[in-house]
Amino acid sequence: MKKIKKLSFVLLSVAILIMINILLPTDVNASEFEGKEAYWTDLCSQYGIDANTRETCYRYQDYLKDKKNEKLSESANTQKEIDAMQGDLSKLGDLAYNYEQQVVDIDNEISSLSATLTESEANIKIIEEKIIEQDGKVDTRKEKIKERMRELQVTINTNEYIDFIMGADSLVEFIQRSESIETITEYDNKQIDLLNKEIENLATDKKDLERVKETIKAQKAVLDQKREDLVVMKEESQKVLAALETRQNELIAQKGGSDSAANQVASLMPSVKPLVTDDGGNTGGNTGGNTGGNTGGNTGGNTGGNNGGSLNWGRNFYSKYYSSPYNKISVVNLTGQCTWYCFGRASEVNGDHLYNLLPTGNAADWYSQAAGRGLSVGQSPRTNAIIVWGNGQYGHVAFVESYGNGMITISEGNVNAPNGGLGYGTSLATAIQYTQTATLSYSSLVSQRGTPIGFIYF
Repeated sequence: MKKIKKLSFVLLSVAILIMINILLPTDVNASEFEGKEAYWTDLCSQYGIDANTRETCYRYQDYLKDKKNEKLSESANTQKEIDAMQGDLSKLGDLAYNYEQQVVDIDNEISSLSATLTESEANIKIIEEKIIEQDGKVDTRKEKIKERMRELQVTINTNEYIDFIMGADSLVEFIQRSESIETITEYDNKQIDLLNKEIENLATDKKDLERVKETIKAQKAVLDQKREDLVVMKEESQKVLAALETRQNELIAQKGGSDSAANQVASLMPSVKPLVTDDGGNTGGNTGGNTGGNTGGNTGGNTGGNNGGSLNWGRNFYSKYYSSPYNKISVVNLTGQCTWYCFGRASEVNGDHLYNLLPTGNAADWYSQAAGRGLSVGQSPRTNAIIVWGNGQYGHVAFVESYGNGMITISEGNVNAPNGGLGYGTSLATAIQYTQTATLSYSSLVSQRGTPIGFIYF
C-alpha cells in the first residue's frame, strides 16, 4: 500500500512537471508573437521570470529586432527609390529650365515680330496713301490733257480730234491716241510723259504693297505656330513635373510609414531581466574605459555591498541617446564604455541641449573638459550629475540617479565585463548586459572607489 502511494506521488509529481513545462512558453515561434507584442513586452519586462521564460523573451527580442530591421530595410529601399527619383527630378528640372529659356527666347521673338508687324502696318498705310496720291495725280494729268485737247479743238475748229481722243477705252489707249496726233504740242508731250511715269510708279507701289502683305501674313503664321509650341511645352512640362512630384510624395509617405513602424517596434523592445541575486557583486575590474580605444582602467572596489546591485533595466537603451549618430561615443564604435553610458544617460535625463556640451575624451578628463565647455562642476554629489574618478589609466564616470540623506544611487556602464572590459565594436545588446545601478552610502562609495575628481552638474 505504501509503495502504491509512493508511486502515485511520483507519478503525480511527474504529471505536474509535465503540465508546468507545457504551460511555460519555452518554445514560442516568431509567428506566435505576432499580434501579442504587448503581452510579451509586459511579461519580459518583469523581474523574477524563470529561466525558460527568459530564454523565450530573448527570442522575442530577436523577433522584434528582425521585425524592426525588416521595416528599416523597407525604409532604406524606399529611400533608394527616392534618391533615384531625385536624379530624374534633377534632369526634369534642367529640362524645365531649358523650357523656360525657350519661353524667354520665344517671347523675345514674339516682341520682335510684333514690332515688325507694327512697322509693316505703318508702311502699308504709307503705301496706300501714296496710291491715293498717285491716283489723284493721274486724274489731274488726265484733266489737264483733256483741257489742252479742248483748247486745240477750238483752234482747229473740229470735233473729230476730241471725239477720237475721248473715245479711248482706257488711260493707256487714251495716251496712245494722244501721241498719235502730231498736232499735240511739246508741252502736251511732257505732260503725257509725266503721266506714264506716275503710272509706272503706281504699279510698282502696288507690287510692293502685295509683297509686304504676304510677308506680314507669313510672319503672323510663324508667330502663331511658335505660340502654339510654347503652350504645348509648358503643358507637357507641368504634366511631367506633377506626376513625378506626386510619386515622390507617395514614396516619402511610404518611407515615413516604414520608419514609424520601425520606431513602434523598437518601443516594444523589453529589457529581459536576468535572475536577480541579493549578494551584491563586484563592480570593479576594468570599468574605466578609454574612449579613444583602450577599454582598460581598474576602478576597483565592491560597490554592491549589502545594498545589492542590479542591471539597468529601467533605461530605454533603444532610444537615440545610446546609439549613433546621437551618442558621440557610439559613433566611434565604443558602445559599452562608461563614457558611452554617461553620455547617453545624461542626455536622456537632462535633455538634448547637452549634445555639444558633454565631454568625449577619456573618463579621467571629463571633469576638466566639462568645465572648459561651460558646464558647472563641483565637489558635492547631486541628483542627475556625473561623478568622475581619475583611478586607473583612463578613469571612470558614472551617473548619479539620486542623492539624499547621505545615500547615493549611481548607474554606470562597462561593469563586470569579461577580459578586463568591453572592447572596440561592442554591440548594443552586449553593452546593455554590463550596465548596473547600485545604491549605497556616499561614504561607502568613496571608501570603495576612492575620492572622485568631482561632479559635473546639469
